[in-house]
Amino acid sequence: MPEIVPVELTLPSGTWVTLHQRDWDDADDDSLAFLGGDDAVYAFPSAAELSSYAGGNDDHHLGASPLWPSVKRRFRDDFTPSAENSYDLTRPTERGQDMLAELLVYLRMEVPEGDDWSLHPLARAMPQPSLIPVYTGADYRLPEGGTTLWDWAVSEVNARVGPPPSAEVSALVMATPVEEVASGVESLWVGLDNAGAHTLVVRDDETGWVFLGEPGNVVAAGSAAGLMAFVSHGQDPLLDSEPWQPLRGRDDVDFEPYEDNVVDLDELGRSLGPGLDREGAEALLGARQLMQELAIWLGLDDVTTAFDEDRPLGRFFVRDLLDLVTGSSLAAGRLRELDFEPIVASWQACVSDLASRVHWVD
Repeated sequence: MPEIVPVELTLPSGTWVTLHQRDWDDADDDSLAFLGGDDAVYAFPSAAELSSYAGGNDDHHLGASPLWPSVKRRFRDDFTPSAENSYDLTRPTERGQDMLAELLVYLRMEVPEGDDWSLHPLARAMPQPSLIPVYTGADYRLPEGGTTLWDWAVSEVNARVGPPPSAEVSALVMATPVEEVASGVESLWVGLDNAGAHTLVVRDDETGWVFLGEPGNVVAAGSAAGLMAFVSHGQDPLLDSEPWQPLRGRDDVDFEPYEDNVVDLDELGRSLGPGLDREGAEALLGARQLMQELAIWLGLDDVTTAFDEDRPLGRFFVRDLLDLVTGSSLAAGRLRELDFEPIVASWQACVSDLASRVHWVD
């Protein structure tokens, strides 16, 4: 099953971050193994720059993959390679040879002629069984004199890894946080009904929260880049009024939400059950005000009243969740005896009602 993951490549030119499609040859589309094009791998000095480029560009070899839309919706932290996806290619290693071989195949590089490279471990790692003999001896030595095959391979890859030809990485890379441009405005991501909504909010506990859109709907995009395009350059008249007006015409604003403004209501709903722990209870309690403020903005009375203390969901919040968070000895036992079916059904109904009022702009 193909999977697109961030990888870190250390080369003589420096350390680069790009995207690799594992098992790309099993993909039933025209996508290839790496983010790139024209015999080049598009890579960046940081995960933030990779994230910004991926969020606003489809003209590359991964753009044809059905996985690509979900990659574009990832958060910036999701573009940071794990340790197992980091490769130091400046020196020969057994672990790095497969990645180096994949890069050579992607770049359509052939093993050079003129030297006896056929028994080199790197050559054996390349998928050319008809050209490269199988060798299992442990005493193989690199050919004497001249550049080794590994050095040649690294130099070829090194020359073809770097920023895309346009050299135009999204302005999100060095952008100003949205709240520094428009006072009180925060970027917000809400996961609901299997969709991730990027939007804006102004929190005011005295007068009520204000969301991007008109009362009765929330304007959202599937990516931070899409939200930026709508807010900064869209034609909707609501954008010319406060608090959104300072964001108009700007290409230097970071619309990525901070971690505490990322609330996945779908995932929280899946946590409802007898195995709920203290951390999960705190996350649910933290989401309550957001759901209620959204319900007030959208005019969804059923969502508001679902949290009343005489309703299954509301009673669960004010009694069981609070007991679990405060460390009550009775909480865990009561959770095991609790009928979660009406609680889960009420939560899912609330999330679906909120999702029905989202106006998508990308």
